[in-house]
Amino acid sequence: MSRVAKEKCALREKVTANLLAMERSTHFRASQMIGKRLMEIANDAQHILAFWPLSSEPDITDVLEKLLGSGKTICLPYIDGNSIIPLAVKDLSTLIRSKIGVYTPE
Repeated sequence: MSRVAKEKCALREKVTANLLAMERSTHFRASQMIGKRLMEIANDAQHILAFWPLSSEPDITDVLEKLLGSGKTICLPYIDGNSIIPLAVKDLSTLIRSKIGVYTPE
C-alpha cells in the first residue's frame, strides 16, 4: 500500500471514530443543517446521485424522502462486483440491506 493510501486509510479511520463518538444530539443537529443545505443545492436539479448513510454519517434519509416527494429522480449506488452503478429509486421502502449494512436498490 502506498504512503498516500495509508494516510487516507488512517484519516478515514480517525474521522469515523470521531463521528461515532459524537453525541446523538450533535449528530442530529449536524444532520439537520446538512439536510437543509442539500435541499437548497438540489432545488435546481432534476436528477440527484445520493448515498444511503451509515450510522456514523449524516442522516439524510428525510432529505431523500422530500426530494422523491418533490418529483426529483434520486439515484443510489448499487455495487456489482467492482462496479458502482447508480440506480434510480422510486420508493425508499423498496431498498434492501447490503452485506455492509447500507440500504441499496435491488
